[in-house]
Amino acid sequence: MPGRPPVELTAAARLWLRVLVALCALFVVQGVSWCVFGSFDPFGIWDTMAARTLFGQGELPPEAARFGRLLVVPLGATSAGFFALAALVLWRGVGREGRAWIVDAFAVGFAVWFLVDSLFCAAIGAWFNVLWVNLPALVLVAIPTALLRRALGQVLASEDAVST
Repeated sequence: MPGRPPVELTAAARLWLRVLVALCALFVVQGVSWCVFGSFDPFGIWDTMAARTLFGQGELPPEAARFGRLLVVPLGATSAGFFALAALVLWRGVGREGRAWIVDAFAVGFAVWFLVDSLFCAAIGAWFNVLWVNLPALVLVAIPTALLRRALGQVLASEDAVST
């Protein structure tokens, strides 16, 4: 099934697409690092904050640390897979065909993660995760996503004007 003919993206759309794909690649590396290190960060900062929040002590109990390593691996693999897929679909679907709905789908998927993760972290009192992980990730992703979507809207509007 042939795709839509190639669309000429503006310089702004190309820039924000590259930034977003690069961020996706960074999140792939991050997900793989969770699997390799068995932790969300190699320095133990997240583990220390979790230990203080959940157990009222400076480090996780050995059983909790072992269980945490078990959970981090599938989370890292899932995160790496999601962002690898997102990078490919964004690059091909937006970069070659200017399909703005792909950016919308990516934004919705990311927003669902942010809302669900943040709400459940808040429910158990893990505000450190919302503040140190979720909000920075949201800012990093939301800005180029919104700017790419705006730039694509301009590209598609000018194409519609030319074709009519």
